[in-house]
Amino acid sequence: MEEKKQTEMEIDLGEIMSVLWSKALIIVLTGLLFAVLAFLGTKFFIEPTYKSTASIYIVNRQGDGLTTSDLSSAEMLTKDCQKIITNRTVLDVVIDTLQLDMSAEALANQISVSVPTDTRIIEITVTNQNPNKAKEIVDTVADVTGEKLQEIMGIEEVNVFEYGNLPLNPSAPNVMKNSMMAGFVGIALAAFIIILLFIMDDTIKSSDDVSNYLGLTTIGFIPDIADHETAGNASKKKRKRGEKKC
Repeated sequence: MEEKKQTEMEIDLGEIMSVLWSKALIIVLTGLLFAVLAFLGTKFFIEPTYKSTASIYIVNRQGDGLTTSDLSSAEMLTKDCQKIITNRTVLDVVIDTLQLDMSAEALANQISVSVPTDTRIIEITVTNQNPNKAKEIVDTVADVTGEKLQEIMGIEEVNVFEYGNLPLNPSAPNVMKNSMMAGFVGIALAAFIIILLFIMDDTIKSSDDVSNYLGLTTIGFIPDIADHETAGNASKKKRKRGEKKC
């Protein structure tokens, strides 16, 4: 019984692979269509964004940097600094200095803060649709943050270790990545639809289907009269052509 089920499963998988192979051109064209649409959509309808990162270095009141316990709590330090950096008192100063036409909340959404493991360096990254604006904002945020961290956290000195870079290439969106992912999605979707239609198709097309699905044995075939007449007409035309040549 298990061998019979296994044989039937192998036959089904074989049929599915055969159907997919017969529709390979449709599947490939669907994938290409999705890839082209994603490429055009990403290239012409999604505005690119640029990232610029500045780094600041923290020194405590004893002048020998943060302690070992401070280094071990980098995650907590990140949260504290992020809270201060994205605080309205810092952002309002940045907005006023650069005369930005945006709210503090909108500016906060462009800023991310991280602390590399086992370091006293805080990295501030600004994402903006204008590369020059991204650098300008992150540099100003670094300067203003240094003053606020000294004032609020009682740190002796905060130095700007590195000002932001001027990004030459957009950080997002990734045109090639989006196109490839859309192509794979198109191929998978086309294959899924073809397999689904194949599974849902319960029509009987051959004597093997009669045996497999109905458990009956075929004892004969009824020819298609239309095909028979078409074949007969074609044969008559060939004979007439032969007679004319003679």
